[in-house]
Amino acid sequence: MLQEMITMGQRIEQFKLEAWDGQAWKEFAAATTVGHKRLLRFPAVTASKVRLTILDARDTPTLREFGLFKASAKEQ
Repeated sequence: MLQEMITMGQRIEQFKLEAWDGQAWKEFAAATTVGHKRLLRFPAVTASKVRLTILDARDTPTLREFGLFKASAKEQ
């Protein structure tokens, strides 16, 4: 889940998420725009680190919240 400070306008235009597998960063999700709230679904990932890279933005990005959650088997 990603959320921007929408009171300052929607700024993020493109981003990617990567996981560290112990040797290298591996991309596991990418999308355009975040806005008020962006939910992404992807296969389960095991990692010691996660990296969010904002690839393009209209102005300085203002991220409000960032979270990773495991969906229940029913939701997958």
